[in-house]
Amino acid sequence: MIKPLQILLIEDNTADAYLLFEYLKECQNIIIDHGKTLQEAIQKLEEKNYDLLLLDLSLPESQGIETYELIMKQFPEQNTIIMTGYTKEILDSTKNNPILLNKNEITSGYCVDKHKWSQYLLRSH
Repeated sequence: MIKPLQILLIEDNTADAYLLFEYLKECQNIIIDHGKTLQEAIQKLEEKNYDLLLLDLSLPESQGIETYELIMKQFPEQNTIIMTGYTKEILDSTKNNPILLNKNEITSGYCVDKHKWSQYLLRSH
């Protein structure tokens, strides 16, 4: 039996989190945990090994690329997809070349289909 893909979604916007859950439930053999703050992300990453972190950069206690950098400082090997509305130029300064997923496209449904999710998940793994 294939081990399920363990995903941690960190998204403080309830509507966006709901849409992501709806899109991801189409994928088979995944388990999704959810947190709404940077502190919850750190706590959950300390408690469990995740195959993938889906990270919003605009959280209540942390904004912008600093959110990603704080996670990478403590968990440098964590596979991460950044979900953001920030421009790529702002994010080009990151060291680990994370996968960027335009949050505006996700929540409007433009780019989310099974094929694209498969590509994102495979690239991050």
